[in-house]
Amino acid sequence: MKPLEEGLGNGGFGLMLDLQDLHGVTSFCDVTWTMILQAGQGTCYAELLEAAEACKAETSTQIKWLETRMEQATPQALIIAS
Repeated sequence: MKPLEEGLGNGGFGLMLDLQDLHGVTSFCDVTWTMILQAGQGTCYAELLEAAEACKAETSTQIKWLETRMEQATPQALIIAS
């Protein structure tokens, strides 16, 4: 992710960019939890599996929230901005 230029981080458009950045980071976390789950299954390490499953579920919830928030914010930002 590249930092926003001065002035772009304000208002609805800035919110859209922030949500998009957060979605990218959260998706990266989701893939990482998938890999950790695979490692846990390969080693049969029960505590690792339990922790990774819980964290992956929480990350999936965060992704769904971000997607819903983007769906709400985008039309408002684009219509009001024009």
